[in-house]
Amino acid sequence: MKRRDFFAVVCGAVASPLAAQSQQAAKTLQIGFLYPGPRAAAPPRIKAFQTGLQAGGLRVPDQVTIIPSVTDGDATLLAPMAAELVARKVDLIVAISPAAVRAARSATINSTIPIVAGDLESDPIASGFIASNGRPGSNNITGVFLDFPDFSNKWLEALKESVPRVSRIAVFWDPATGPEPTSGTGNSGPNAQT
Repeated sequence: MKRRDFFAVVCGAVASPLAAQSQQAAKTLQIGFLYPGPRAAAPPRIKAFQTGLQAGGLRVPDQVTIIPSVTDGDATLLAPMAAELVARKVDLIVAISPAAVRAARSATINSTIPIVAGDLESDPIASGFIASNGRPGSNNITGVFLDFPDFSNKWLEALKESVPRVSRIAVFWDPATGPEPTSGTGNSGPNAQT
């Protein structure tokens, strides 16, 4: 499944309760889309999000207005952009990346605006986003987190099983999205091996 398709499915699940809220209130929902990546990469991600919302029963733009906040790689813009979304009183913030989730969380400390995280790089418990998987705590963060402890090691184990002769694996890392990855052997950086 492509990342874009996966994101659309997740957004569809988020859209169902929003659709009910929109129909009850008969208002246009405002969703902030906080993205720290390149401006050119934002439209396909927003389109996938819109597709998911529509699959969940919402009509874009009749029932939903998406407010894109794209930093174009400048992480220093995340906090002011998140604060601006809170000031606009959006109904939801979609935060893509650990840095965006942290910025949205800081900006919503004194509000109840829900945050939907698209964070494929961090462990939500170790990052302090949730208290535990069983009891996330009384915060406003939900979403998709894919870097649980040992998850990366399991990926490497599956790769080794499917391609037994593999001896080196390269990891591409974007420093704007999170901390430097480490391998199961404790090596890190561009020359790390497993």
